[in-house]
Amino acid sequence: MAISYSYPMGTPKLTDTVLGVQYEEMKDPAVKNFSIGDIVLLAAGEITPTLQQVLDSGHSLINGNNFQGNAAGNSNTGVNVNAFGSQATVFNEGNDINAFGVSSLIGNSGNHVNAFGAQTGNVNVYNSVNLFGKSATADGNHQLVLSKGSYFEPNFMARLSFNDITEDRKYELPDASGTIALTSDIPTPIVKNIKVTLTSAQLLNLFTTPIELVPAVTGKLLVPQFLFQKYNHVSTAYTTSGLFRVGLGSINFGIASFGAVITSADNAQGLNNFTYSQSASGLTYQNLPIVVGATTANPTGGNGTLDLYLTYLEVTL
Repeated sequence: MAISYSYPMGTPKLTDTVLGVQYEEMKDPAVKNFSIGDIVLLAAGEITPTLQQVLDSGHSLINGNNFQGNAAGNSNTGVNVNAFGSQATVFNEGNDINAFGVSSLIGNSGNHVNAFGAQTGNVNVYNSVNLFGKSATADGNHQLVLSKGSYFEPNFMARLSFNDITEDRKYELPDASGTIALTSDIPTPIVKNIKVTLTSAQLLNLFTTPIELVPAVTGKLLVPQFLFQKYNHVSTAYTTSGLFRVGLGSINFGIASFGAVITSADNAQGLNNFTYSQSASGLTYQNLPIVVGATTANPTGGNGTLDLYLTYLEVTL
């Protein structure tokens, strides 16, 4: 047989064959022809790395860590850390971490943290937090944080805390668009009751000096609803020359007038339901007290007391 290098050179094709020796177990070596195409396929199967081999090559999966990006995971001591982005999780100490974004969760020491966005969760110390948006940060454990921040406006946070729940909870939104309001932002009338006892001296001077039943409340409208009178007779009934009136600020800004039961020669009671419809030009109703007074003159002659039970609304304006 001629020496191999004495043959002329040629350009190989996949269909060409080469002569070789095949070794099989329990058989003698045999000289055979092998196609170049088969040799290429064999080599590809043996040499092409698997996905795991690719990830392992220069990207450590030790302790369940997966770092993708320039300097991602440098000086990390946590386990089960996924970091995607340059410098993500540098100096991280927390476990069970997902950081997606450039420079996210740098210096983090919290566990079970998910961060999505550039510079999100840096120097975080809280556990079980989910951070979304540039530079989003938590201020407590068990939070969902949405960041309004960008490179062009202030970085404000919306934080939803579920730290205090003790059972599974479900919060369902209505099938409608609109603004969700806090209960403290909804002006809801508050029904209140008050008892005021008018002495004999106060009754005998009620036209001259009306009595304040409910003090003014800043930012509130006080609306009288109904009045219960309880007259405690002593020995002499009162004489009146007109009605009593409930008003806002003064009896001249009257809400309703009523007949007083103090003219009785015995204990007496009365229930007065106020019905009215008013409007005032140039006047305001809010920030005024509720007062009661006589409309025409001071009562005379009596010596009993009068208990007034007033029900009213306190409306936030």
